[in-house]
Amino acid sequence: WRRIWIGFVIASPARRTGRSNPVCEIASLTSFARNDGAGMKRVLVTGASGFVGSHLVPHLYEKGFEIWASCHHHKYRFPFSVRWFRSDLTRYQEVLALVREARPHYVFHLAGQAVPWKSWREPNSTHQLNVGATISLLDGMVRFAPHARVVLVSSAQVYGSTFFEKGRVSESDPTSPLSPYAGSKLLLEMAALNFVKSHGLEIVIA
Repeated sequence: WRRIWIGFVIASPARRTGRSNPVCEIASLTSFARNDGAGMKRVLVTGASGFVGSHLVPHLYEKGFEIWASCHHHKYRFPFSVRWFRSDLTRYQEVLALVREARPHYVFHLAGQAVPWKSWREPNSTHQLNVGATISLLDGMVRFAPHARVVLVSSAQVYGSTFFEKGRVSESDPTSPLSPYAGSKLLLEMAALNFVKSHGLEIVIA
């Protein structure tokens, strides 16, 4: 089984990557987040206790960032200082409070429902977590951190049968989600594009 990561900056020249291991993508995904020496930059990582988050946070710490992390249930025990927030991202006011408190320079939004088969049993909660929570987060960014740069996580499954037949896809391929999970990721991308066009947010889809 291969995981294909496709990264591009919306409304900017496309940047595409294809790797077999998501951990290998951390360096490229964080290449846009730089400490320029003008004070320590704050990074907000949602879903920081998950698989990718548990690898991403140490990488950001090594680059000298101040880490603000959110989780819904259990905190991951990092061997360094992390500012933790326990948040239910399906609750709009909690999301706004999180962004207002953190006021980050960069955001890595990793939280969400990430199991495709589970979306068939729980389509409503899948869309609440993957779409509703993302919209709430981006709304918070507009209000409290409009100049921050944001990474959102999508999926190659938005391309449907093309992904499964070819094993890899390009951004020019037509989208055709085949599950509630894939549909939620496509809606996430559409919502992100709307925030780019309407509010000028800088967003990366990974």
